[in-house]
Amino acid sequence: MTKIIRKIKKEDGFMILFAVTVSAILLSIALGIANIAFKELKFNTSVKASNDAFFSADTGIECALINDKSTSTTFTNGGSGRLNCLGVGIQATGAYPAWTFTMSSLGFTNQGCSVVTVTKSTNVDGTIATKIVSLGYDTGGGASNVCLPTASSVEREINTNYNSGSPTAPSAFSGITNIKVTVNNGLQGYSRIVEVEAWGSGTNYALTGTASSSGDFSSGYPVSSIINGDRRGVGWGSGTGGWNDNTSNSWPDTATITFSSPKTLNEIDVYTLADGFPLASDPGPSDTFTLYGITNFNVQYSKDNGLTWADVPGSPVSSNNLIWKKFTLQ
Repeated sequence: MTKIIRKIKKEDGFMILFAVTVSAILLSIALGIANIAFKELKFNTSVKASNDAFFSADTGIECALINDKSTSTTFTNGGSGRLNCLGVGIQATGAYPAWTFTMSSLGFTNQGCSVVTVTKSTNVDGTIATKIVSLGYDTGGGASNVCLPTASSVEREINTNYNSGSPTAPSAFSGITNIKVTVNNGLQGYSRIVEVEAWGSGTNYALTGTASSSGDFSSGYPVSSIINGDRRGVGWGSGTGGWNDNTSNSWPDTATITFSSPKTLNEIDVYTLADGFPLASDPGPSDTFTLYGITNFNVQYSKDNGLTWADVPGSPVSSNNLIWKKFTLQ
């Protein structure tokens, strides 16, 4: 009898162990299926959020492109910054050359939004460069024309760059590295220059250049004083009024200006010494001299740091009696 009871107990133990093992296997399979389902759900949610963010970014950049490439003056200099996208009026903030606007109620749930920046610049050839950057989000755009993404929002970026307009012909007077005044005669046997100016786009580039000469009479007449902005001869002989060469009745004499970088010029002005220096005001275009000015001279420019030179229009000059001689470069 005892042997029978022991046999039954052994069989019961085996059945319990078998049941536990099968249950563990089934539980493991169930947990694996649940984990896969959870990951699939999470993946589908992530894909949807990414799609919404990309769709929002794409909508924003399309809106900017349509308004910029149409006859609209939205993004022009002095433009209104007013857009119309998806039948909705939008007011961009900013002014030329940069604007920003937002779009909302985008995506499958109408919660997406985009923040779009449009930037303009002028290329060297005169064409207009446009850069558009659109940041799209899957959430944050529930309110009209408001984009307030959170830390959990998915962001996608789309950007584009393009040029518009017709290129302008390069100026013959672009890329200038140096200008030079060569004096071949002057009253009382000397070359006397008060100021030399080199203008381009409203800027006198001579002021930031360096000046050199064939020789200075003394420290009171340095060539550096011809690029200090004074046209009247203030401080003549004291180091600030202008340049006097160091060789009496010996020609030619030269004064050269080297720019900090190549420049595009449209005007060069040469001022010589007036009779009643220093003048009370800047000389006019018809004011003349009879005592100290330069009479015969040549103005040239170089594009290769002084290796080769070419005359500017209106040069050389002979029998000059004007205090201020203007050369227009066009």
